[in-house]
This record gives sequence, C-alpha cells and structure tokens, in this order.
Amino acid sequence: MGSQEEFTKLLGLESFSVKALDFEEEGFRARIRVHIERRGPRRYPCGGCGRRCSRVRDARDRTWDDLPWAEHPVTLVYSLRRVGTPAGMGRS
Repeated sequence: MGSQEEFTKLLGLESFSVKALDFEEEGFRARIRVHIERRGPRRYPCGGCGRRCSRVRDARDRTWDDLPWAEHPVTLVYSLRRVGTPAGMGRS
C-alpha cells in the first residue's frame, strides 16, 4: 500500500494531509475512511478574542461522505478543534 504522502497527492488535498486510512467491511464492499488533518501552523484563532492559540478545549470528528473510489464508498474524517485563550474563554 502507498504512503500517506502519496494518498494526499492522489486526493488533491493541498492544504490537508492524510493521517490514516481505515477499511470497514460492508457486505461485498469495504468503506474507506480517510483521516485528514490541516497542514501548516497548529495554532488556531480563538473564537472569543481572535488571538491565535494552541490550547484545544474540545475536539470532535466531523465526517463527509465523498464520491466512491473504485466502487468503494469513501468517508473523509476531520478532527474539528475548538480552541480558547484565557481572555477569550471569559467572554459570553
């Protein structure tokens, strides 16, 4: 099987990288789950004050069903992170 870098190029996700691939059996076909992550800085803007920070206060996987790949259903999985600075988290 190819490397994660090869899968990133194959999918054409310029600002993301493929972190993992999972295959789930569904009858005669396997669902391919592609776990992706943003490239670049690991600091995100705070929703309260707008400053960039890396303190993650909540993370949830977000999924999108994508076009089939060689007749296998594909799901993209992205870990959506909510961050907050002490100043930004004090706001209502």
